[in-house]
Amino acid sequence: MYNDIVNLDSSSQTQNKIISSTQRSATEQLQSFSEQKQTNKMPAFILCQEMIDALPIHSFQKTTDGVWRERLVDVAMKEEDEILQQEESKHNPHGHVIGHRKGYTNVDDLPQSSSSSSSSDKKEKKQRFRFVLPPDTTPALRTLLHVDEKTGKTHSSITYLDDAAPGDIIEVNPDGMMLVQDMAAFIEDNGGGAALIIDYGEEGSGGDTLRGFKKHKQVHPLSLPGWVDVTADVDFGALKMAVNSRKQQRTSSTSSSQTPDDTTNTSKEDPIVAFGPISHCHFLASMGAPDRVVRLIEQDDTTDEQAQELFDALERLMHPDQMGERYKVLAIGRKKDGIFHPPGF
Repeated sequence: MYNDIVNLDSSSQTQNKIISSTQRSATEQLQSFSEQKQTNKMPAFILCQEMIDALPIHSFQKTTDGVWRERLVDVAMKEEDEILQQEESKHNPHGHVIGHRKGYTNVDDLPQSSSSSSSSDKKEKKQRFRFVLPPDTTPALRTLLHVDEKTGKTHSSITYLDDAAPGDIIEVNPDGMMLVQDMAAFIEDNGGGAALIIDYGEEGSGGDTLRGFKKHKQVHPLSLPGWVDVTADVDFGALKMAVNSRKQQRTSSTSSSQTPDDTTNTSKEDPIVAFGPISHCHFLASMGAPDRVVRLIEQDDTTDEQAQELFDALERLMHPDQMGERYKVLAIGRKKDGIFHPPGF
């Protein structure tokens, strides 16, 4: 049996309750999780429901010059913009508006918020923030995409970055990758268990997925800071790689530290690895969700209204046009006897 259940839920209602009561951000919750210690080392089961998508991301964009730049947030000042736009337009090779920070390129190809003010309505406040591209590389760009500081181009071994077209965007979530590594270490250090991560995303970066939501409507992610839920799709491929890279590091570290006499003492336990991702629909079907709903509907005390509610809920969770394909599921744990995957996978 499992000793502890750690529920990491960052859905809008839960997140609002957490923030309003404790003023703790998703990152602070992440830090408190990584610091958790169990006095009794017993298996732990970790549930991570719509948590990764709320963690901070780094966003990178390829320019028309064929170099990568990190998208940053700057303060837009209309008066200065209008002056510098005229003075510096001839020095701007990308054709974007230059802001009040010299050399920074304004990213103007993002979808506009439905709440953005129009030029004809001067009563509404205009956006105070905008995305810009800096003139040089940043530490995150050099670390996460391995971009050369001088040339702004990636190492030749990373072909998919070189093949990207101008304007393409890649998002990286380092906090998410560290979180799943913390989960794997937590399971390993506490006698086993498993983690289940459920979120929306794909196996790979989905491009420009950063967006904001307010009152169930999509808005510009930089509008009304502090009052808008900001989210980005989860790159499940990166999470899986982060967990499985621990296996390689662990194997390498063990091999390098062993002496010939230590080989008989090597742990026979399989390392903690990631399974999936699989679609939300596939996971629920494998776990018997449709059969469970049918049994509930067929119970004598189930009313027609309750039966319809059960059917509608199952359809929302499993239909490809709703949560069935949009959401993915990733598991972290050990193969049973080194052969069997976790249930559902």
